[in-house]
Amino acid sequence: MYRAQAILAALLRSWRTGEGVTIEVSMLEATA
Repeated sequence: MYRAQAILAALLRSWRTGEGVTIEVSMLEATA
C-alpha cells in the first residue's frame, strides 16, 4: 500500500513541477 501511495505522490509531483522523481524501494519491499 505504501508503494502505491508513493508512486501516486511522485506522479502528481512530476506533473505539477515537470521534474523527474526518484522513488527508492528495497528489494524485500519490492517482492512483498
